[in-house]
Amino acid sequence: MKVVHVIIGLNLGGAETALFRLITSQHNEDIEHVVISLTDLGYYGQKFAQNGIKVYSLGKKGKLNVILISIKLFKLLRRLEVDVVQTWMYHSDLLGGLVARLARVKKVFWGVRCTYVPQGSKGTYLLMKSCALLSGFIPNKVICVAKAAQRSHVKYGYNKKNMIVIPNGFNVEYDNVSQITYPPQTNNAYRKLWADKVTIGCVGRFHPDKGIDVLVQAAKQLTDRADNVHFVLAGLGCDKANEELRTLLEKLQLQEHFTLLGQINDVPELLSAIDIYCMPSRTEGFPNGLGEGMAMGLPCVATDAGDAQYLAGDAFKVVKTNSADELANALLKLLKMTPKERDKIGALCFERVSKHFSQRVVVEQYSKIYK
Repeated sequence: MKVVHVIIGLNLGGAETALFRLITSQHNEDIEHVVISLTDLGYYGQKFAQNGIKVYSLGKKGKLNVILISIKLFKLLRRLEVDVVQTWMYHSDLLGGLVARLARVKKVFWGVRCTYVPQGSKGTYLLMKSCALLSGFIPNKVICVAKAAQRSHVKYGYNKKNMIVIPNGFNVEYDNVSQITYPPQTNNAYRKLWADKVTIGCVGRFHPDKGIDVLVQAAKQLTDRADNVHFVLAGLGCDKANEELRTLLEKLQLQEHFTLLGQINDVPELLSAIDIYCMPSRTEGFPNGLGEGMAMGLPCVATDAGDAQYLAGDAFKVVKTNSADELANALLKLLKMTPKERDKIGALCFERVSKHFSQRVVVEQYSKIYK
């Protein structure tokens, strides 16, 4: 069986990471995966190729000539003799879905990767509404990354009967949290940056949706109420070149309490060097960063954005979004615990991900719908 994935681009992001994990976990004799980027090869293009995955680029970064790319895509799909086309996100859903049907592909699956359309994105909103009108006709199924995404898109007008939920999966290779192996913290390059302080980390781009400003406000409260705490931010825009973030930290006199790493490629190593993971988002689809933290056995605090509570299960309770007070109080509870007490919560987080959101479970779900 040949499954072709059509995506707008292959830069470092949640959907792209989920695609990479799915394909590298499922690519075998039974299923051959091919990736088509409507723009450039981005960050993941070379990684796919290194893993023996055929990857094609139909355009250039930031440019989308719809007519030209549609023709290229049609010819490529016909030449590849495709069994299944799976598209990822609105642009690819609409363009890729229509072209796949014209190319007489029998099975087409769309991919909804967000909960809400960002405010002020009129073009994206119109694109999403177009997809909603066609959601009962073009795709065999619309695959939503989160229950919250399914609910919101039904309200937008998507065909509810044609929608299913398959969450992101995480690489959980151990039977229990005690088996997680990574370089000791004394040898970890990141840990050396903040020495022996209790460290709260967050991985996410600097964007209003991600609530980095809410975490900074909560950090102000924590530094006034707790000693020996440090904060680490990693993600696009979370660096000293970001004037808005730098000004906010200076205003609250928090510069010495924060390490800004910017976009990094070695997230697991970072997670192994922190003590608590925090997700302060205002909105999410399926929260990848939170899942990564839980999979590493970290005690976590998260806002009630997207499927955060579904992911957390009984491991911990989420707090109200956009509330620095509630976020600070939840983090303070963890800070007041002993390391052993925090480890117990981290073990619950690991067990939750291992049982319900491992990459193996997710691969099985995709295999069933492809066949």
